[in-house]
Amino acid sequence: MVSNLLIFAYYVVITHTLPVYSLGVLYSLNLVSGFASTFLLLQLPGGFSRFVVGHFQTGRLEEARYLFRRGLVFASAISAGSAPALIVLAPLITRWLFGSPSYLTFFYLVVVDFVFYTYNSFLGIAVSARRIFGFGSLMGVASTAVRVGVAFALIFTGHGLVSVFYGWIASDVLGLAANLYFSRPLLVGGGRRVGLWEVVSYSLPFFVASGLVVALQNVDRLFVLKYLGTISLGVYGTLLIASNIPKILPNSLSSTLFPAMVKFEEERSLTRGVVSKAVRYMAMINLPVLGLVAALGEPLLHLFLGRSFFGAWTAFAILVFGGGAMSLDIPITQVLLAKKRTKVLAVQQLVSSFTLGSLALLLIPRFYLDGAALAYVLARIVGFVVVGFSVYRLGLFSVKWRDYIESLGVTGAMVAATLVFESYTHFSTYMLPLYVLAGSVLGLVVARSIGLLHGEDYSEVLDFFPPRLRGFVAWLWKAFGFPTPSGNP
Repeated sequence: MVSNLLIFAYYVVITHTLPVYSLGVLYSLNLVSGFASTFLLLQLPGGFSRFVVGHFQTGRLEEARYLFRRGLVFASAISAGSAPALIVLAPLITRWLFGSPSYLTFFYLVVVDFVFYTYNSFLGIAVSARRIFGFGSLMGVASTAVRVGVAFALIFTGHGLVSVFYGWIASDVLGLAANLYFSRPLLVGGGRRVGLWEVVSYSLPFFVASGLVVALQNVDRLFVLKYLGTISLGVYGTLLIASNIPKILPNSLSSTLFPAMVKFEEERSLTRGVVSKAVRYMAMINLPVLGLVAALGEPLLHLFLGRSFFGAWTAFAILVFGGGAMSLDIPITQVLLAKKRTKVLAVQQLVSSFTLGSLALLLIPRFYLDGAALAYVLARIVGFVVVGFSVYRLGLFSVKWRDYIESLGVTGAMVAATLVFESYTHFSTYMLPLYVLAGSVLGLVVARSIGLLHGEDYSEVLDFFPPRLRGFVAWLWKAFGFPTPSGNP
């Protein structure tokens, strides 16, 4: 929660203190960083993670140590080969992005950060393998605090956009130190040699598709940059980041689901019931929450991002609500990773990317930022259909349409009522707490009336929340008359 609040404050500050054009430069260099991490890391961190976690979770510590250390050898080789090449290409890349080699200093800082990111990508596997998410979260908060603190200190002393890049580097240096500390059980002790072919074959489908996938997945941003300009990219990039803040809820579940799914698979206990229940809870919790946030888009953007983003709330709403729909593929993706079906995920990426590329070219010239947001969301939904069908064919996923229709019904009622309330009160930022309260209460009432929650959901929903909130959730559950395991409200 603290980390999320810091990131939230961070983006509020930079959107108010940096010009929109500078934000466009920042997001352009983010594209460079994304391309570098995809092409140059060869998708190997994901491959090593799958097998280090699998060995560690099943007691094969020596094999896990060997693979972990080999991963660090790859990290060193990638860094030593990539950094000089990026520095040589810097003038050419910045000229293509900005029309002149203007922002070379920023580009060099991105290269430095990429080296730290490379090592952290491999070292961070230890946190998943040991399932020390509490310590990992604590260091995540500390790393975020350093990133935000360094950036704020430099921004408020007049250093401008470069402050953001120094914040990145400081944060990654702290992350490197923390990951080295958490990696001690895998760095120290005897190892047993195992073949690397499984790691390579696991990663290969992702890498083969990565060039095309990355290019097409960023068509929306590249097209906004080239067709609408750097300022428009500054707006669109900020909307993407802002829409990701509410999606912290579903995304936080991904890191905890992966080790659990791997353990289920290694123990041969991964069943249809486990997967279907995970998808149901994703729909039941995320769709209403993110739907309400989407409906509050205009007053939220006006309050937190300022007038520069006035009128962009529809694109924000599309991205946020689409995030609720896209969160359904998180358990499905984790199942495929656990079962080593990476070829299916490569196909998903290709299909999603081709869809995004096609829709971006069609929708952005006509609908501008709304078209970019719509293309982004529709492409991800198409990708979910691909992986969902694959897991269905494995016999691990059953579609219970009633559960999803009920979740969509609750979400639709909340969104419609909130938008009507907002329109009658002129989307006032001062009314924002009342909008939230009205939408939440209505959603709970509708959920109770249609029977969205069942008695067996009670304990699992409570476990979903932090201990300090469970008393309030239990009171809320009973206050609205949701069924309990005993069968009584």
